Amino acid sequence: MDAVKVVTFDDGSNIITRITELRDKEGNSICFQIRYPFSLASEQDESGDTKVRFGPYNIYTQDTEIRIPFNAVRTITNPKQFIYEKYLEVIAPFDPVYAEKMLTEDPTNVDAPAAVENLEPNE
Repeated sequence: MDAVKVVTFDDGSNIITRITELRDKEGNSICFQIRYPFSLASEQDESGDTKVRFGPYNIYTQDTEIRIPFNAVRTITNPKQFIYEKYLEVIAPFDPVYAEKMLTEDPTNVDAPAAVENLEPNE
């Protein structure tokens, strides 16, 4: 089963996505498959609050599932809870069953370590 994670690539860019490891018929790992990836960016507003922005991962494709080689990935981490919840809101129109299930049944991201430590939700 896949999970919602923050993926940091070798170039330092970050995405939030559903990610799973693909395997061949013999069970050997092939690559990662990401679903509904969104780029993550942060910026500070005039008051000094940090805001997180979601953007398209790849503006040149309409694909919602993409295969990624293992060596392109630097880290895979759990998102902060408010980023996780916002991601589920963003993908809900595309995958409402998954989003609803994860919002109600997935407690694993609540106290998980975050990929970015200095982000706080904006009220």
